Amino acid sequence: MADIPYPFFVREVDVIDGKRLVAENEGFAPVSIMVRLTESRNVTASRPLPLAVVIPPRSTEVITTLTAASPQAPWGFRYNYHHFVGDFKAQPAGEWLYRIPVDPVQGTRISQGPGGPLTSHDNGFSRYAVDIPIPIGTPVLAARAGTVIDTRLGSNQGGMEPTYAGEANYVRVLHDDGTQALYWHLKQNGVQVRPGARVAEGQMLGLSGNTGYSSAPHLHFAVQVTRAKGDHFEAVSVPFVFKRSAAPGVVAPIAGLELWR
Repeated sequence: MADIPYPFFVREVDVIDGKRLVAENEGFAPVSIMVRLTESRNVTASRPLPLAVVIPPRSTEVITTLTAASPQAPWGFRYNYHHFVGDFKAQPAGEWLYRIPVDPVQGTRISQGPGGPLTSHDNGFSRYAVDIPIPIGTPVLAARAGTVIDTRLGSNQGGMEPTYAGEANYVRVLHDDGTQALYWHLKQNGVQVRPGARVAEGQMLGLSGNTGYSSAPHLHFAVQVTRAKGDHFEAVSVPFVFKRSAAPGVVAPIAGLELWR
């Protein structure tokens, strides 16, 4: 396995009297894309722009076809687009009970999460995320069944400088209702699954580590959805609950919660 960008592309295809914008999604997740004209002269579109659409996984779709509004006059255009992995229209299927993504470890508490001081979860994509301190090399398990859609495994960089933020190894899993689980800070070469793999709840995804923007070895776990915001898309952290054998059996994760007692 290697670290590669998510395989999504937009290309122009010549057609009679115009240009066709074609999206190619070679990955295993739907991709939301927003396309807009930045310049246009004497242009008409088969699907008016700006346009926000979802391109299904492993598919090629025509976004729009641009032609001259008046064939006798000069015409031209420029465009840009923003895309993001996930279906921005997907709606979570109610409250799901998530498995704790590690096996019992004595004394494991959530070190950062809702209800406590936030040092790095103070943004929309991590607001409901939790940090679980565990030794490097601890098996990380799927909290819910789904399809692996993105991984990174080759980084050996980590520390408390913000410059390390993009250096974490991770696994991202797409659930059947369009939500995504993110397992972050994994060990270098510790990812054990490939994009496209279907994983069951409790299946091993990889080994924990301390890569990326991190002060100590831990697992960062979040559930996210893709949503439109203005002229772009972004990942939005959403609340979730854990199921566990200790009472109470269903808990909303909060800072300081001991996971196995």
